[in-house]
Amino acid sequence: MRTRVLIRARRPEDLDGCVAMLGDTHRADGYPTRWPADPARWLRPPGPVLGSWVAVDSGAVGSLLGHVTLVAADEEIAGRAWLRHAGPAAARPAGISRLFVSPVARSRGVGTLLLDAACAQAGRHGLLPVLDVLDRDRAAVLFYLRYGFRQIDAVPMELNGVQETARCLALRT
Repeated sequence: MRTRVLIRARRPEDLDGCVAMLGDTHRADGYPTRWPADPARWLRPPGPVLGSWVAVDSGAVGSLLGHVTLVAADEEIAGRAWLRHAGPAAARPAGISRLFVSPVARSRGVGTLLLDAACAQAGRHGLLPVLDVLDRDRAAVLFYLRYGFRQIDAVPMELNGVQETARCLALRT
Protein backbone atom coordinates (compact mmCIF):
# COMPACT_ATOMS: atom_id res chain seq x y z
CA MET A 1 0.00 0.00 0.00
CA ARG A 2 1.38 3.41 -0.97
CA THR A 3 1.45 5.88 1.89
CA ARG A 4 0.76 9.57 1.76
CA VAL A 5 3.53 12.13 2.01
CA LEU A 6 2.84 14.89 4.51
CA ILE A 7 4.67 18.21 4.59
CA ARG A 8 5.01 19.90 7.97
CA ALA A 9 7.18 22.45 9.72
CA ARG A 10 10.51 21.04 10.82
CA ARG A 11 10.70 20.45 14.57
CA PRO A 12 13.83 20.46 16.76
CA GLU A 13 13.45 16.72 17.28
CA ASP A 14 13.68 16.21 13.49
CA LEU A 15 17.29 17.39 13.28
CA ASP A 16 18.98 14.04 13.99
CA GLY A 17 16.84 12.34 11.33
CA CYS A 18 17.51 15.17 8.89
CA VAL A 19 21.27 14.82 9.47
CA ALA A 20 21.06 11.06 8.79
CA MET A 21 19.02 11.70 5.62
CA LEU A 22 21.50 14.38 4.54
CA GLY A 23 24.32 11.84 4.97
CA ASP A 24 22.49 9.39 2.72
CA THR A 25 21.96 12.15 0.16
CA HIS A 26 25.60 13.21 0.33
CA ARG A 27 26.80 9.64 -0.26
CA ALA A 28 24.35 9.14 -3.16
CA ASP A 29 24.58 12.52 -4.89
CA GLY A 30 27.45 14.53 -3.43
CA TYR A 31 25.06 17.09 -1.91
CA PRO A 32 26.14 19.13 -0.16
CA THR A 33 29.38 19.39 -2.12
CA ARG A 34 31.38 19.85 1.10
CA TRP A 35 30.24 17.80 4.07
CA PRO A 36 29.71 20.32 6.88
CA ALA A 37 31.69 20.01 10.13
CA ASP A 38 28.38 20.43 12.00
CA PRO A 39 25.56 19.14 9.76
CA ALA A 40 22.80 20.03 12.26
CA ARG A 41 24.04 23.62 12.26
CA TRP A 42 24.27 23.59 8.45
CA LEU A 43 20.55 22.75 8.38
CA ARG A 44 19.93 25.99 10.30
CA PRO A 45 21.53 28.57 7.97
CA PRO A 46 22.53 31.98 9.32
CA GLY A 47 20.35 35.00 8.73
CA PRO A 48 16.60 35.31 8.65
CA VAL A 49 14.95 31.91 8.12
CA LEU A 50 11.39 32.19 6.84
CA GLY A 51 10.58 28.52 7.42
CA SER A 52 11.89 24.96 7.29
CA TRP A 53 9.80 21.95 6.35
CA VAL A 54 10.16 18.20 6.26
CA ALA A 55 8.37 15.56 4.24
CA VAL A 56 7.13 12.67 6.35
CA ASP A 57 5.84 9.26 5.32
CA SER A 58 2.40 9.10 6.94
CA GLY A 59 2.59 5.31 7.16
CA ALA A 60 5.89 5.14 9.05
CA VAL A 61 6.13 7.06 12.30
CA GLY A 62 9.10 9.41 12.20
CA SER A 63 10.09 8.44 8.66
CA LEU A 64 11.59 11.57 7.14
CA LEU A 65 11.68 11.75 3.35
CA GLY A 66 12.97 15.24 2.57
CA HIS A 67 13.80 18.73 3.79
CA VAL A 68 13.76 22.37 2.61
CA THR A 69 14.44 25.79 4.14
CA LEU A 70 13.41 29.25 2.94
CA VAL A 71 15.73 32.17 3.77
CA ALA A 72 15.86 35.89 3.12
CA ALA A 73 18.07 36.00 0.04
CA ASP A 74 19.33 39.53 -0.53
CA GLU A 75 22.88 38.36 0.26
CA GLU A 76 22.63 34.88 -1.27
CA ILE A 77 24.27 34.23 -4.67
CA ALA A 78 20.90 33.88 -6.45
CA GLY A 79 19.39 36.82 -4.53
CA ARG A 80 22.16 39.16 -5.68
CA ALA A 81 21.79 37.82 -9.24
CA TRP A 82 18.03 38.49 -9.13
CA LEU A 83 18.53 42.06 -7.91
CA ARG A 84 21.11 42.68 -10.68
CA HIS A 85 18.81 41.12 -13.27
CA ALA A 86 15.50 42.69 -12.27
CA GLY A 87 16.54 45.96 -10.67
CA PRO A 88 15.73 47.69 -7.39
CA ALA A 89 11.97 47.91 -8.03
CA ALA A 90 11.63 44.12 -8.39
CA ALA A 91 10.15 41.77 -5.81
CA ARG A 92 12.58 40.95 -3.03
CA PRO A 93 14.10 37.47 -3.26
CA ALA A 94 13.62 34.54 -0.90
CA GLY A 95 16.14 31.72 -1.19
CA ILE A 96 15.19 28.08 -1.53
CA SER A 97 17.89 26.36 0.49
CA ARG A 98 18.83 22.96 1.90
CA LEU A 99 16.38 21.11 -0.36
CA PHE A 100 17.09 17.39 -0.48
CA VAL A 101 15.10 14.18 -0.74
CA SER A 102 16.15 10.85 0.73
CA PRO A 103 17.46 8.52 -1.98
CA VAL A 104 14.82 5.94 -0.94
CA ALA A 105 12.01 8.47 -1.51
CA ARG A 106 12.85 9.61 -5.03
CA SER A 107 10.22 9.73 -7.79
CA ARG A 108 7.35 10.11 -5.32
CA GLY A 109 6.84 13.86 -5.77
CA VAL A 110 8.50 14.67 -2.43
CA GLY A 111 10.76 17.38 -3.86
CA THR A 112 7.82 19.06 -5.58
CA LEU A 113 5.75 19.05 -2.37
CA LEU A 114 8.63 20.57 -0.40
CA LEU A 115 9.20 23.19 -3.08
CA ASP A 116 5.47 23.97 -3.08
CA ALA A 117 5.61 24.66 0.68
CA ALA A 118 8.64 26.95 0.42
CA CYS A 119 7.30 28.84 -2.63
CA ALA A 120 3.90 29.32 -0.95
CA GLN A 121 5.62 30.79 2.13
CA ALA A 122 7.65 33.13 -0.09
CA GLY A 123 4.41 34.25 -1.75
CA ARG A 124 2.77 34.92 1.63
CA HIS A 125 5.68 37.28 2.36
CA GLY A 126 5.46 38.93 -1.09
CA LEU A 127 8.88 37.50 -2.01
CA LEU A 128 10.09 35.82 -5.20
CA PRO A 129 11.68 32.35 -4.80
CA VAL A 130 15.25 32.15 -6.10
CA LEU A 131 17.97 29.53 -5.77
CA ASP A 132 21.36 28.54 -7.01
CA VAL A 133 22.36 25.07 -8.14
CA LEU A 134 25.63 23.77 -9.51
CA ASP A 135 25.52 23.26 -13.25
CA ARG A 136 26.94 19.75 -12.84
CA ASP A 137 23.89 18.73 -10.76
CA ARG A 138 21.92 18.05 -13.95
CA ALA A 139 18.99 16.25 -12.31
CA ALA A 140 18.46 19.15 -9.89
CA VAL A 141 18.75 21.74 -12.67
CA LEU A 142 16.15 19.91 -14.76
CA PHE A 143 13.84 19.50 -11.75
CA TYR A 144 13.86 23.25 -11.05
CA LEU A 145 13.37 24.17 -14.71
CA ARG A 146 10.40 21.76 -14.99
CA TYR A 147 8.95 23.29 -11.82
CA GLY A 148 8.94 26.72 -13.46
CA PHE A 149 12.21 28.36 -12.49
CA ARG A 150 14.19 30.17 -15.17
CA GLN A 151 17.88 30.90 -15.34
CA ILE A 152 18.79 34.52 -14.64
CA ASP A 153 22.57 34.19 -14.34
CA ALA A 154 25.50 31.81 -14.21
CA VAL A 155 28.20 32.54 -11.64
CA PRO A 156 31.68 30.98 -11.74
CA MET A 157 32.93 29.78 -8.36
CA GLU A 158 35.61 27.58 -6.90
CA LEU A 159 34.62 24.62 -4.73
CA ASN A 160 37.17 22.22 -3.27
CA GLY A 161 39.79 23.60 -5.66
CA VAL A 162 37.61 22.93 -8.71
CA GLN A 163 36.13 25.62 -10.95
CA GLU A 164 32.33 25.24 -10.97
CA THR A 165 29.38 27.20 -12.32
CA ALA A 166 26.34 27.98 -10.19
CA ARG A 167 23.15 28.56 -12.12
CA CYS A 168 21.02 31.25 -10.50
CA LEU A 169 17.32 30.59 -11.01
CA ALA A 170 14.16 32.56 -10.22
CA LEU A 171 10.59 31.33 -10.25
CA ARG A 172 8.78 32.56 -13.36
CA THR A 173 6.37 35.36 -12.61
